[in-house]
Amino acid sequence: VSSSLFVRERSAHSRALLAEKKEADLRLQAEIGRADEVKRAARTALDLANRNLADDRVADGLAYLVYAARKDPLNRTLAPRLSSVLVTHNFLLPTGTPFDCGSRVLTVRFAKDGRSFFVGAEDGTFRIVDAATGAVKRQFSVGKKVIIGGWEFARDNETSVGARFPDNTFGVFDLASGRPKIPPLQLNPAVWQYPETLGLGHSIGLSPDGRWIYALSQREFWLWDAASGKLHLNPKFTASIGGSDFSPNGDRLAVTTGNTVEQWSLPQCAPLSPALVFRERPPANIPASSHLGFSPDGRRLVVFDFEVGRVFDASTGILIRTLPTPPGYLTPSSLIFPNSERVFGTGARSTGSWDLKTGEFIPAPLPAGDNLLSVSFDAHGQRGVATSSDGLLRIFDSISPALVAEPGWQQTGDFCAALSPDGTQVIVGTESGMAFRFAVGHGRARRPVLTRTLEPAMPAPFLHTSPARLLMQACDRAK
Repeated sequence: VSSSLFVRERSAHSRALLAEKKEADLRLQAEIGRADEVKRAARTALDLANRNLADDRVADGLAYLVYAARKDPLNRTLAPRLSSVLVTHNFLLPTGTPFDCGSRVLTVRFAKDGRSFFVGAEDGTFRIVDAATGAVKRQFSVGKKVIIGGWEFARDNETSVGARFPDNTFGVFDLASGRPKIPPLQLNPAVWQYPETLGLGHSIGLSPDGRWIYALSQREFWLWDAASGKLHLNPKFTASIGGSDFSPNGDRLAVTTGNTVEQWSLPQCAPLSPALVFRERPPANIPASSHLGFSPDGRRLVVFDFEVGRVFDASTGILIRTLPTPPGYLTPSSLIFPNSERVFGTGARSTGSWDLKTGEFIPAPLPAGDNLLSVSFDAHGQRGVATSSDGLLRIFDSISPALVAEPGWQQTGDFCAALSPDGTQVIVGTESGMAFRFAVGHGRARRPVLTRTLEPAMPAPFLHTSPARLLMQACDRAK
């Protein structure tokens, strides 16, 4: 009996060892198969990353690279590839935590000194925020909702802000106290009431010095004193109004109507004659629309219609040059001057800026037509920020047709953005009521330049060190 039990036990032990060995083999095969599957997934992700990067979809390519690196962390080719993408591209970097405004953000804007920025919400709340910390310095409420595009700023005056309300009234408020400066103005029903965007222009606003309130309709113009609310000017025209602008020093108002530019002296509101005729007749089969703007130095007056742009001497009215539009461009619906030497506009098929001295048109890497919602520039007019209907935020250079940062941040729904005067920060306000702060990176990677302070011969203590340490020693002396 003992022998029989011993034989059975030995046989069971052998079968258990065999089963354990088979289990180990199966586990090993499963691990090898899983590793192979991970490598195949990583290779597929790497292929997709390379395709996206080749097509300039940097954000998608970077996401695939990160996915591949997480799947196959031991792959030696992924880390250099990932590092190469990061150092050769520029991105918007989140700064601090976003803050909730409690209502849809309609406008954001930096103060001229760059130390603070303004946030206007749909519920009528206006905030002044510290640009360095994101802390709210001061806030007030205008008492009722503001329509989309209803917040208005004076370009060179930061003591007040304007707001348009759903009952078709317009008020001006003191930024220091939040109190109204004048009783709300009841606007004429003919004043345009569509959402204000880059493609539609402004139907009401403040003069650059904040002294005047203006409004326009298809054939009528209004000018009020912003301190008293008194109506000073209300001309009516037989031809359609194209646009209006104030001279930088605030001594003149210009309005395009039909084929002429009508002008008034300020504050006298006396008409200046003769009117500037900028074309003989409207283009055939095209509405007689036109837009104008004074250059920031006040020396030039630019007028655009559907065929060509014209640059006039602002003081004499003499034609200096023409600015031909690219094929299929049509007219810019509004004009923005990055600086006194360039004018920016968007057309049906292309967007860009003209050099006022040479007339050269430089296309910008931005959407065209109504897809481009807003554009603003830094204090020097070198760098700009654009929002578009695809939800992407783009930082671009106004002279060279290139993006400064990858458009990797995307927002669903309407949003607004502003660029700091030095071009290094961006504020974004969203339809969900959130405000985000971003820092613009330092630009694409540059080749390192070593100073000439390296010793002619490598010191003896470093002769036996690793190449990595030698590289660190050289980098410490690099510019």
